[in-house]
Amino acid sequence: FKDTNLLLIMLAAPLMISTIIALAFSGVSSGASPISNIPVAVVNLDEGVNVMGSMVNNGNILMNILIRPTTDSTNTADTTATPDETCAPLMASTTTTQQGDLGNLISAVRIADAGLARAGVEDGSYAVAVIIPKNFSQSITYTGPTSAFNPVQIEIYGDGNRSISAGIVRSIVEGVNNNILAGNIT
Repeated sequence: FKDTNLLLIMLAAPLMISTIIALAFSGVSSGASPISNIPVAVVNLDEGVNVMGSMVNNGNILMNILIRPTTDSTNTADTTATPDETCAPLMASTTTTQQGDLGNLISAVRIADAGLARAGVEDGSYAVAVIIPKNFSQSITYTGPTSAFNPVQIEIYGDGNRSISAGIVRSIVEGVNNNILAGNIT
């Protein structure tokens, strides 16, 4: 306490560090997220499975949770794609009507072809492509006493320069997939 230089450093250093941290994370305290509208391409190749006479498509459930329903004319879909490559979320009579909203965290569109989705990630149009395999529902759905759950991989194809965004989308897909699997086991 006798050295005035050390006393100034002792008081100024925490204030400077606090200011730097506050400036770096200032949007978080106001409710805004520094990560938002992550562009995601969703490819649903799932063919569904017949369960006791009704068709179940878990790929549609996952896709509808990722793709936010659009009610306005500002669609974030790739305007160069053909109508078969992007479309509104699928909600048919053959799917269960579970739907979630991820707010402004992700901005997902449906792409019909996995190759187009990967190309979109490589050219920077999307941060992540979520590719649901064709046997997704068949592998994780209980169809009767002789059925077994088989491991299935959902491909998360991410841009290496956007690894945080890819990790966020991967966590969301894992969480939704775990909930679907838990419901199927139950």
